[in-house]
Amino acid sequence: MRFKCLTVWFFSISFLLFLYAGLLAQPQGVAVNIPVTNVDNLVQGRLYVPKYEGIKGSQYLNENWQLGNIVVLDQMYEGLPLYYDVFLDAVIYVRRQPNTFDFIRLNEGYIKAFTLEDRTFLNLAYSSYASTTLEPGFYELIEAGPISLLVKRFLKIQPDNGEAYFLRRDAYYLVKENEIKRLRSKKDIYSFSLETDKKAIQKMLKEQNFSYKTATDQQWKSIIQFLNTLEKKNL
Repeated sequence: MRFKCLTVWFFSISFLLFLYAGLLAQPQGVAVNIPVTNVDNLVQGRLYVPKYEGIKGSQYLNENWQLGNIVVLDQMYEGLPLYYDVFLDAVIYVRRQPNTFDFIRLNEGYIKAFTLEDRTFLNLAYSSYASTTLEPGFYELIEAGPISLLVKRFLKIQPDNGEAYFLRRDAYYLVKENEIKRLRSKKDIYSFSLETDKKAIQKMLKEQNFSYKTATDQQWKSIIQFLNTLEKKNL
């Protein structure tokens, strides 16, 4: 009987240490100012305990959680504290109760869209871009219109002298109707534009001091807005 009790005690302590180690793997200060939420039956999410031992860097899009909204099937959930794990392409809900909190990986197959502050992410399978040849998953919508810009946020694990680190490799896609063009260089910006509009586009890029390698998402947004202005003018 004593041996049995010791065995139960040992496994109980081991399990608690496992959970504690998982919480330590979360970003520092994660519990600070997290709102108390109680969203029951949120798509049968499962406990999220990430372990990226030996890999430098963060798997998250943002270092800290952000308030966001999620459309799950036909239900909108608003004001939830969220992370986006880029490596897993997964939405993490930080569920805080009055005395505890935990991390729930939501079921990606049921999420139609979600926001992180002012950023919008679409599940390709439920979006108007589902009929394109893009790979399944979540895409950030930078700008929508006759020409849209979608970004697939992506992390790869890069070996480095016996160690490893996360390396960002985002992919930007122009979408017009069902056609897509991955942006790999400055010339790809002209992919869906008329020949007669190229000088106007070149002038705009020069005025913005545009550099493909260092362009921000806000610069890309401005460019797509300009392309759409030209598209509407040519109708």
